[in-house]
Amino acid sequence: MAFSTFDFIIYLSPIFGYFAGFFTVKINHLLIIRRGKLWSSGNAQQRYFLIGVLGSFVFAIFMLFFVNDLKLMLILTLVFAAIFTIGIKHAMWRFGQYEEILKDLILSLFPKDKLNETVYDKLIKDTFKITKDMLASMQTSQAESLKLLFFFFDSAFAIFFINLIYRKKIKISRFKNLSAQEKVSYMDIWESNDYLNIIPIVMKALIGYSYYTSEHSWGTISKDGGYKGEVLRRSYIN
Repeated sequence: MAFSTFDFIIYLSPIFGYFAGFFTVKINHLLIIRRGKLWSSGNAQQRYFLIGVLGSFVFAIFMLFFVNDLKLMLILTLVFAAIFTIGIKHAMWRFGQYEEILKDLILSLFPKDKLNETVYDKLIKDTFKITKDMLASMQTSQAESLKLLFFFFDSAFAIFFINLIYRKKIKISRFKNLSAQEKVSYMDIWESNDYLNIIPIVMKALIGYSYYTSEHSWGTISKDGGYKGEVLRRSYIN
């Protein structure tokens, strides 16, 4: 059964609404990077609302060219607005997972290996704290840029697209849900690409610096435990 342009618009209008909402939040974070400061969440909510109203209005005008039924046009516009809101909420929830993504990256880059479990837990907790403190001490635009890199690296879209391009096993999953071997393979793809390798380099530099800044890692650096973090000493060291 062939689909007409009308059918196409009808069935895809919810998808348009979702991606419009989702990318509105992403664009807002890009503007944060561009402007170099973080607008308050209250102002962001107001912008999302205004963009949703404007987007729904434009969508309704667009629908007039394809739908002769005013009632159907209103229903489709309401569906668009509702799905737009869902897209906004999902994107905000996703961006709110930055700490969860950061923890998983730390665990992936520094697995337990032979460390004592108690020492390892303290080390990971300390690494997470130091990394967060470092991000907080950066300019807002720089910190937001790093967070966006983390989000993209962790996203199911990035994993699917990169595996497709490199003819690897197709996987639709976030980085945190991959197996240990799949994580290594995925990281290797990034590191082998002349354009993508900057992201794992930045992540390893930031997290690795935090890891070896922690006093709980010093025992692994020198067998006699004599290393006291002299090279890495900064104001945020305990």
